[in-house]
Amino acid sequence: MKATQEQSWTEVTQLFEAASYWPKQSAAGGRFRMSSIRVYTITELVKLLAAAGLTFRSAHRGCTAELFRAEGPEMGGRVGLLTVR
Repeated sequence: MKATQEQSWTEVTQLFEAASYWPKQSAAGGRFRMSSIRVYTITELVKLLAAAGLTFRSAHRGCTAELFRAEGPEMGGRVGLLTVR
């Protein structure tokens, strides 16, 4: 039994979509799952927060007090944005 997956990326909408299929071992048919995520840059998120009336203060590595650095191996991963009203 082998699962298959098709992926697509739409640059304009920044939408990543994945379709997965797992065949059944015995009878015909199987499981199908479709998922999608929208990808935002940090700059886009700060603009969205500003449009909601929030002021950006700092970016952190995930939900920690450590400041986010956009360089080296630390560049990827989760980013926490601190804002105030």
